[in-house]
Amino acid sequence: MSSVVQPKTQKDKTLILEAALGEVRKKYNGVCADYTHLGTKIFTLLATELTVIALLFAGKAGFSLDVLYGKILFGIGIACIVLSVALLFWAITSNKWANPAEIKELTYLNFATYIDYLEEMKDDYLAAYAYCRIRFDKRRIAFDGSIMLFVAGVILLMVIKFGGKIS
Repeated sequence: MSSVVQPKTQKDKTLILEAALGEVRKKYNGVCADYTHLGTKIFTLLATELTVIALLFAGKAGFSLDVLYGKILFGIGIACIVLSVALLFWAITSNKWANPAEIKELTYLNFATYIDYLEEMKDDYLAAYAYCRIRFDKRRIAFDGSIMLFVAGVILLMVIKFGGKIS
């Protein structure tokens, strides 16, 4: 038994397809907006990273690298921050993006029926959404990893720099 109601008339099918197209279009527009917001977050984190790095390396107090563990932690901290910046730069690089055909570009005159046109538009939006969602998710994962690496690197460098003498 199928719980999906089958349309009884062509008008019902048209209404269902128009509603489906509208919903798929919302999903696609949502992933586009998420990608734009991610770019803003990446630039903000890059600026924050550069500021924190400047603060860590500013001033007369240097890093205490007298002991071996200090050198190792310093190297790991620097590596975490460099990898974090590299991930952010990768995440902000230009990205191939799929754009479905606009309604104004296509006319249903090229199709046998208006229903064929709606089905084609819905399929275009679904394909574009799937393609763009994968690209967005890869960059979001890189951004999340970058935050963790940055925090770990800053904590290690602060421990080495201040060595428990924060005043």
